[in-house]
Amino acid sequence: ARLRVELDAVERWWPIGYGAQPLSDVVVRLRADGEPLDRATRRVGFRTLRWDTDPDADGRPFQLIVNEQPVWV
Repeated sequence: ARLRVELDAVERWWPIGYGAQPLSDVVVRLRADGEPLDRATRRVGFRTLRWDTDPDADGRPFQLIVNEQPVWV
């Protein structure tokens, strides 16, 4: 199996109140021996997401980080 991803510069998606929610059209093509088998197109938002589990000064863990910015949920 082989996967090739081609991305132009994409804007990051942000939660409401933190910035814009731009969406990008993504086309996925499935081929076998160079022949097309299937194709799907979806609109998606690109972002990074992680949980910071280090306790803060008050000992509270689990800060949500979106695009390297703390987000309150």
